[in-house]
Amino acid sequence: MTPEAQTYDGVPKVRIRQTNTADLNTDGQWVVYWMVAARRPRFNFALQRAAAWARTLGKPLLVFEPLRCGYRWASDRLHQFVIDGIPDNAAAFAKRAAYLPYLEPEPGAGRGMLAALAERSALVVTDDFPTFFLPKMVAAAATALPVRLEAIDSNGLLPMASADREFKTAYSFRRYLQKHLLDHLEQVPLEDPLAEDLPAPHGAPGEVTFAWPSPAERLLEGVIPDLDALPIDHSVAPAGLEGGSGAARRVLARFLDQRLDRYGDDRNRPEVEASSGLSPYLHFGHISSHEIFLEIMRRERWSAEDVVPPANGRRAGWWGVSGNAEAFLDQVITWRELGFNVCSQRPDHDQWESLPDWAQRTLTEHVLDPREYTYTLEEFSAAATH
Repeated sequence: MTPEAQTYDGVPKVRIRQTNTADLNTDGQWVVYWMVAARRPRFNFALQRAAAWARTLGKPLLVFEPLRCGYRWASDRLHQFVIDGIPDNAAAFAKRAAYLPYLEPEPGAGRGMLAALAERSALVVTDDFPTFFLPKMVAAAATALPVRLEAIDSNGLLPMASADREFKTAYSFRRYLQKHLLDHLEQVPLEDPLAEDLPAPHGAPGEVTFAWPSPAERLLEGVIPDLDALPIDHSVAPAGLEGGSGAARRVLARFLDQRLDRYGDDRNRPEVEASSGLSPYLHFGHISSHEIFLEIMRRERWSAEDVVPPANGRRAGWWGVSGNAEAFLDQVITWRELGFNVCSQRPDHDQWESLPDWAQRTLTEHVLDPREYTYTLEEFSAAATH
């Protein structure tokens, strides 16, 4: 086993990042899992790590899932999709871990809540996500919390830290994947990280829930919070897609049963609906790429012996499965995880300067080109294009 493949309670060492120098608080009341990106109860290395700590220390597990309202593009659409996942998580954690969802009523209202929980905890485990506001949020928490903070990478099949450079093209990244990914597939997150018994849970202290009341708690009683009361963009309505891990698994089953066999030829034809529909569920952490990969390969009756060398970066033929499955795997692994690679390697990944020289040069050369069609945002939203 290579050093990268070393595991701690089944979580690969390469996916574990201690973000501060604080020690464990062995007198703490619980282990806190601060769920901010992998918002799911299944195939989740971060939840698995938090549960392993809880068993090792003999402490109950408390899952804290906040949803801020001050993030960029906060809207009814994004909020509702995330909120849809709370009942699924509550059902999965029932009687096994304490679950504290928090729906921030106004920007900044949740400030100090994590610190209050951490003061009473043995340590805090969270998700290691390389973009949006999350890296800065986790870094700020690391300097403020009085206990150890670990960030765990549950983003993709390839651990972000396993690559020591930024890949400029999908071809070069694909070559790297074909040389190294099989080793990492030997460490798969547990389908149910809480299947093994944990210390009996107890809820968050009353002083915390009193100081930070949340309308999300009503979700646990089946009451849907009023989004109109939140200071978010109400002009962007919910999209009609149900969020949550349960819905994600249903979308995956529909894709495998009805669309995968047409994916290679029809995925770029929106009128025939051959795409997977899994993008929003992957984006908000409601499903794991590991679960998707395992389900597809189970259908394909695949094993690692089916791989067809050499590892030369080709788009199709390397996995040794059907053409439709190969086409989808290239999207969900190569193209998706290339994004994680760039974001984790470049703090300026959302800036113009992060584009390759050839891309900057080409865009600059064509910036003044006449466009046959121009559209407003409203026309794009209504699909009122030519």
